[in-house]
Amino acid sequence: MNTKLLPFFAAVSGLVQSVSAQTFLDPGYTGETQFAQWSSFTYAETNAGVNIPQWETGSPNLELRQFNPALITSSGNIYSFSSNLSFELTGSSTNVLGKVGLQFFTWGEADALSNETVRLELDGGMSLSPDSLTNFYQFVDDQGSYGAYHTLGYKLEWDLSGLNATNYTIRFDTVIHSSLDELRLDTEAGVPAAPVPELEITFSGSDPVLHFTGEPGVLYQLICSQSLTNALTEWAVVAGPVSGDGSTVSITNSTLNAQGFYAVEAWLE
Repeated sequence: MNTKLLPFFAAVSGLVQSVSAQTFLDPGYTGETQFAQWSSFTYAETNAGVNIPQWETGSPNLELRQFNPALITSSGNIYSFSSNLSFELTGSSTNVLGKVGLQFFTWGEADALSNETVRLELDGGMSLSPDSLTNFYQFVDDQGSYGAYHTLGYKLEWDLSGLNATNYTIRFDTVIHSSLDELRLDTEAGVPAAPVPELEITFSGSDPVLHFTGEPGVLYQLICSQSLTNALTEWAVVAGPVSGDGSTVSITNSTLNAQGFYAVEAWLE
């Protein structure tokens, strides 16, 4: 179910309720994907329980928590009249992740999302702002002396290519007097990145010898630059490519220009 009909409160003077359709966007992900969606929520606060999606494919193992005082409305929204809402969404994938897309709808305030709070965290402590954040839906119901009532749709996306990420936590806050109505998460699998080894340098006479551990299934190439001023155009191949087998790889640079800055390029076979 990607469409929900929203009844809006009529003004006291009268009269007819207005109705609008809100629909999540198709992210256009291909290959190995995951999908999950909530159309309503069961637990307003994490000490009461964890919200599990009503629909999912691809086993994203998603859990949604909210940490501030709140309540569940009659329509199944998470709402607070006393503080901001603070959300944590955790998930995982059996594949290395390429893209992660989050969409959700809020009811209430005109600027419901606290943008500076939005982060995606990975194992190891890496914390990322979204690569894109758009407001793709807006409906305003003017209720006269009661003010305007806003329904907003937010779309956020992270590109995790090359990070070999499989587990993640997304955090975001919404402002007081706004409620979380629906939420959808999509992921697209990425291409595993070859681990880049750490280099150890010793000397054989005046010739530098570069040592690193080569992983099975990975090709390595040693490169050198005489300067880092314009390193993107000055890197030269010293040796390789060579295949890793789990043991230490040692490469000696006996050229006349052995002094310089060294790096290892790595890619999967």
